[in-house]
Amino acid sequence: MYDAKIYWLHLSSSRVPGCVTTYAICRSNEPRNGLGGACPTVHYTSWTVLKNKLQHINIPEQIIDEAGQELDKIGYYLLQDIRLSHQQLVDLQFPDVVNVGLAEEGAG
Repeated sequence: MYDAKIYWLHLSSSRVPGCVTTYAICRSNEPRNGLGGACPTVHYTSWTVLKNKLQHINIPEQIIDEAGQELDKIGYYLLQDIRLSHQQLVDLQFPDVVNVGLAEEGAG
């Protein structure tokens, strides 16, 4: 796998109910600016860390392998038509989702 410093997973479409959600997986030598906002981004220190997270949330191995190959070739891969649960987003460490979850837990 390419020896970049950072791999990142970016929520690139709206989380509005009924909309298709697309996640961009990219490699970079620098972190992407803007962790929060309308399109949150999570940084991972290596492909292995990100791959393990994707396996943990049950992304099919074929898709993970294809993502790894595309990262080697062109530096990014789009996970399209993926619908992740709130817990899966928390497991991937999306900051906005984690913060919302903590706020909900504290509200009760």
